Amino acid sequence: MPLDKYKKITSDDALVFQTVSVTQKIIVDIGCGTGDLVDTLSQDAALAIGIDSKAMLDKAKTIEKQKHGKAKYLVGTAQCMPFAETSVDIFLYIASFHHIPKEDMGDALGQAANSLRPGGWVFIVEPVAEEKSYFELVQYVEDETDIQHRAYQCIKNCAPYGLIDVKEAFYYLERTIADFDRILSVFVEDRDKRRQAREKAHCRAAQLARVCNTSTEQLIFKSTCRLNLLQKI
Repeated sequence: MPLDKYKKITSDDALVFQTVSVTQKIIVDIGCGTGDLVDTLSQDAALAIGIDSKAMLDKAKTIEKQKHGKAKYLVGTAQCMPFAETSVDIFLYIASFHHIPKEDMGDALGQAANSLRPGGWVFIVEPVAEEKSYFELVQYVEDETDIQHRAYQCIKNCAPYGLIDVKEAFYYLERTIADFDRILSVFVEDRDKRRQAREKAHCRAAQLARVCNTSTEQLIFKSTCRLNLLQKI
């Protein structure tokens, strides 16, 4: 899809707030990373819960949080969650659904649906690979085009789990080469892989910057993504 068809957003949390009501809701962020979104949501939610690996949550502990309200972090995965039936209002998957093993995606979606209260939401934001977008950089970490396609097929086949796809929309966040470097430092443990990805990404960014008659540091990339908002019926 042409890049000019994507609508600009300022942040993931802004997209959440403008799409669903989080006030006094129980919200679970699957693949919460360092917990920034959980921290923000806890301002208004009854409880905001972040789920990720122990290694990632250990990193989250090193980052100072605002501690606005009720936030909780659990070690776990999307396909093995500890929630009772009809106990959650909103599940969030922010660029994390495609990281679920492909053979477990359906089970993960089914678990979320089972734990949702009637009328509850599954809020899924997934990256979309586009030429001359931020994908030009992140592909050097891992080209996830195929697994993202499989994830999308699972999302669109949500009806057997008692979910309906009520909204699909396309957005972008502005990113720079500095943003890419920060992501590498947090999410890529292997030093050689991190170094190789950084070198290739900086080379590609320099090529694009010359075409745009700007510097590598000032070049703005569109981090293109798709929102699918599913509701439990």
